[in-house]
Formats: sequence, structure tokens, C-alpha cells
Amino acid sequence: MGALRKLTSVSAVLAAVLAPGGLDAADEVGVVLAQMEPGGSPCFAVFHEGPNGRGASLERIGPEDVPRIRDLRYSDGGSLNTRVLSVTTGPGATLKLYDASRYRAPMIEVLPSSRVNLARPVMDSYQLRCARLAAPAQPYRPQFK
Repeated sequence: MGALRKLTSVSAVLAAVLAPGGLDAADEVGVVLAQMEPGGSPCFAVFHEGPNGRGASLERIGPEDVPRIRDLRYSDGGSLNTRVLSVTTGPGATLKLYDASRYRAPMIEVLPSSRVNLARPVMDSYQLRCARLAAPAQPYRPQFK
């Protein structure tokens, strides 16, 4: 059994889940993963400064339309529009990235529960859409023994 890890952000939980071995019974997950749409599932996107989910990150909750991404900033003040090399989406999120402002020049569509490396770090707008499920999502309750 590993040492206790406090996971307090979406990106920390995603990294732990995607890592070999996943979450451990000793891990304390103290984060609400994302806003829930009525009858929906976790809807979020994480923009990463480096490839494969590395580097500075910015978490956004959907649904959301951002016609001009250069107005969004990492905690160090850097603009997202020239510094995103990978994105991660939650299980209820679809993210559409565009080369131009106001949703012109489609670049890529990132499907739910995905992490995608971008060919280049430049984008100017995005749309984050949330999926609806046929039945309401059940709250997550970890079952540790």
C-alpha cells in the first residue's frame, strides 16, 4: 500500500486514475470532479501547457463557449491561446477547438474521456458541450475494504 496522497484537483485525480496502479485505498479524494448537468455526467476540460497532460493546467467546467481564448490565463498569467499542447476531457464532455475566434476554422474535436496531444499550441476559441444520459448519474461512492 502506498503513502497517503491528497488529491484536490481534477488534474490530480485524472493523473492518479490514468497512472499505472490507479488509485490506492490510502488515497484521499477530496475534490468534486465537475459540475453535474441534470441527468448528465461530469463535464469538464483540462488544458495542459505540455504534452501528455504535463505542465501548467487550467480546468474549465462545461457547458461553456469561449469565442476568444486569449482572454483565459494560466495562474502565471500566460495566455492559453499559444500555450496548450494537450487537453483532457471528462466522461460527459466533448470539446471543439477552433483556429480562429468566434468558432471559425475548426481544428479538432476531443471526445469524452480523452486526452489528446495537439499538433501545435495555437487556438483561438472553443466550445465545451455536456452529454446527457438516459438515466440520472449515480453519485460516486468509493468502496474500499
